[in-house]
Amino acid sequence: MSPNYFLKNGTFNTIYSSSPIRSIHQSKKIRYLDNVSEELIFESSAGIKLQYFSSPSAQKAVIFLPGFLGNKNSKYLVGHAYNAMQVGAQIVRIHPVDHGESEHLNYDFFKATDISAILELIHEILNNSPRTSFNLVGFSLGGNIALRVSQFTLHSNLEKVIAISPVLNPQQAMKAMDTNSKLINQYFLRKWKKSIANKQKYFPGLALEKCLKLKSLLAITEFFRARNGEFASLEDLFDDYAICGTDLSSPMRKTIILSSKDDPCIPIDPLLKINANELLDITITENGGHCGFLENFAFKSSLEDWMIGKLYE
Repeated sequence: MSPNYFLKNGTFNTIYSSSPIRSIHQSKKIRYLDNVSEELIFESSAGIKLQYFSSPSAQKAVIFLPGFLGNKNSKYLVGHAYNAMQVGAQIVRIHPVDHGESEHLNYDFFKATDISAILELIHEILNNSPRTSFNLVGFSLGGNIALRVSQFTLHSNLEKVIAISPVLNPQQAMKAMDTNSKLINQYFLRKWKKSIANKQKYFPGLALEKCLKLKSLLAITEFFRARNGEFASLEDLFDDYAICGTDLSSPMRKTIILSSKDDPCIPIDPLLKINANELLDITITENGGHCGFLENFAFKSSLEDWMIGKLYE
């Protein structure tokens, strides 16, 4: 993974990888994936509804979890899902609560601390296809969720977990997204406020006008923390879904993490403190940004070949 000169800048790699031009570049793959996938709705034991998309069953399958407020066709996800289909795998793309413009499905908001519904859905998928070899792939916050799901999943047919640019220390990550780049900060603010506005449209009684005026990701997080009253402080909230070395010291299955030193959203320091072991494979690149890993302006990324190699090794 050796990008050209301009793409060696992690912030530029991250921003360019999310360029609208990439959506045009991926349009045929998106149409193909959508044509072969069925939309399904899962309801958890607590009444939480999740939207997900599944292609026909196969001997090998890959479950994808997008990053924060990403979706089944997120630019960093599409190529991997398409490639998995091309080598004969079933693909399952899950929308956590409020992701993929699914705000209408639930009155309650997405909580990074609560993975119970996702865990139930993945367990149901694994139970329904006991002879299928599954792999779980998550990006950014989806990588965090994938690593946590693995800790609570005993199923032997979940073979591997792959986390790309995973959030390990949420407090550090949010501070980085608020301060490292104005463009990245505005990107995530617009995305989150769009989702909040959608929620307000479907559930007018939520009274979210004040939240829509806030100017940082941290301030919005504090708004919801205080509103829910589940955690006494932001530190308690972040600690609840942080991942440290002890969480990964004895993984349940082969676990693969890939991150870049120049990631402008996810500081690399927490990952450097985690020791690899027989079941934990950690790869840290010099360049790649956040879920970018582009090598040229034609959106080439050897990450896609790397991913297929890891899934089938």
